[in-house]
Amino acid sequence: MPDLSHYLIFHPDRYRQRIGVTADVLINDQLHTEWSGDIWVDEVNNGNEDPYVFHDPWLFSYCHASQLRRNENRTDNYVNSGSYLIFCSADSVNKGIIQIDTVFVVGTLSRWNRTPALALPDEFSYLATERTNPLWRRHFRFPLLPGELAQHNSVTHTYLSMSWEEGFLEYSFLPLNKVCKRIEFNISSLSNQTASIINNRINRKYPVLLTQCQLNEIISFINRVTSIKVIRQIRPLG
Repeated sequence: MPDLSHYLIFHPDRYRQRIGVTADVLINDQLHTEWSGDIWVDEVNNGNEDPYVFHDPWLFSYCHASQLRRNENRTDNYVNSGSYLIFCSADSVNKGIIQIDTVFVVGTLSRWNRTPALALPDEFSYLATERTNPLWRRHFRFPLLPGELAQHNSVTHTYLSMSWEEGFLEYSFLPLNKVCKRIEFNISSLSNQTASIINNRINRKYPVLLTQCQLNEIISFINRVTSIKVIRQIRPLG
């Protein structure tokens, strides 16, 4: 099997919303249930939410996905189970700061059906008749809207996150610092090679393809400044 692709993905802050939630979190690697605090996600109930974290496992289908190596017929590396997709603020990166809201580790993949017409992955085909289901309203419906309302027609996969389990070393999480804000660090703090590949992508906001060593470096910085890892059972307050 080819090596995995890992990416740093820039997400515009104008689509992000700070929202109060309850969730299961890790604090100093200890599980805490029914934690209350703020997270940063796509604006709730206003356009497609991607990644979508109000379901376990989390879902990712559209945001920059067409710019990722995603075809399993490739002979080089591509996004597959175990790939890391790290979402950061496209606004902060303009100031030389990596501000991260989501570390998404791919668990499994669901392929969208494309013949004779675009259709939901088999695993989620039931949503076609459950139009009030949040998964349909807030994530899956957008490529299937009629005519000019359709968005993200290039979708090929929905990635399902790898969730935390006791003893797991790799899992998806929303990283927060000790004052419950999005974690951040300066690009200049990274090695010259890693900083260079990020800076070369800032202008047009293309996803940054990371080597395993570069991923390890960024994950090391993330873990160093993260105090709270929001991991599952995320529910909006109120």
